[in-house]
Amino acid sequence: MRNNIIKQILVPIFLTTFSTHTVVAQIGINTQNPQANILVHIDPKKNNSETGTTTSDQTGDDIVITTIVNIGTGTIAPTTKLHIATGGTSISPNPQLTIEDGYQGVNKVLTSNANGFAHWEDYVPGAVLGTFDVDGVDIMGDETLYKNTRAKMTLDPGKWIIIYAFTVNCNRVSAPPHYRIWVRSTIGDQTTLDANSTYGTPSPDILGRTEDSNSVWADIKGVLTSRYIIDNTSGIAKDYYFLAGNVINSAAINGINMPNVGKNTGDCSFYAFRIIE
Repeated sequence: MRNNIIKQILVPIFLTTFSTHTVVAQIGINTQNPQANILVHIDPKKNNSETGTTTSDQTGDDIVITTIVNIGTGTIAPTTKLHIATGGTSISPNPQLTIEDGYQGVNKVLTSNANGFAHWEDYVPGAVLGTFDVDGVDIMGDETLYKNTRAKMTLDPGKWIIIYAFTVNCNRVSAPPHYRIWVRSTIGDQTTLDANSTYGTPSPDILGRTEDSNSVWADIKGVLTSRYIIDNTSGIAKDYYFLAGNVINSAAINGINMPNVGKNTGDCSFYAFRIIE
């Protein structure tokens, strides 16, 4: 009975207010002075002037819906579909937007998918510089395993391209002058190192080929260089390491040593760029 009475009261009001014969219809709540081009004007503090133009001080608490369906809070002249004005300035900011979706947290950023569905995510920098070891490691010319040079970088979840170039010296004892060996290099991660973090294997996060090789000449500097695509699907940040070794020494000549591999000699580079898909 009560619902029927309410309907009998409200329906005629809405039919009258929004009749197709009505040229302009405005709704003012707590105000008798809704401004031009506004369909719904709410003045919570009821502090707007009764006639004429209201001031920004008066409308700082107002909520409006315009004739082009822009919604404003703190402003009566919204320029977008949702316009929030808090009265803050660059000198004195006044943040007043809160979105609690379960993903909120410190230093997160609002992002979206292809359909514009937005949510909070951890901030991921676009580029990461690797760190070099103070001393690096020595790699002998007959090394058959990958040694952990202790040069590393930490990458957040997602796809990255790692690019590196490490200068190495090749000292000889019994090798003939300009003797050449092949030195392989790759990227390992915290899960592929041995218990002592001395040796490692290629990371399963590498997409495509998992190792590269470069020529290194006795008594001449060489460069170990390559690039790899990494897909960190662990959901957490991971440490990735530059591994080198697995040497091809065709003549099996002893006395070849590459000292301080992984140390920054001033002309090394080790960095990663995030891949946006």
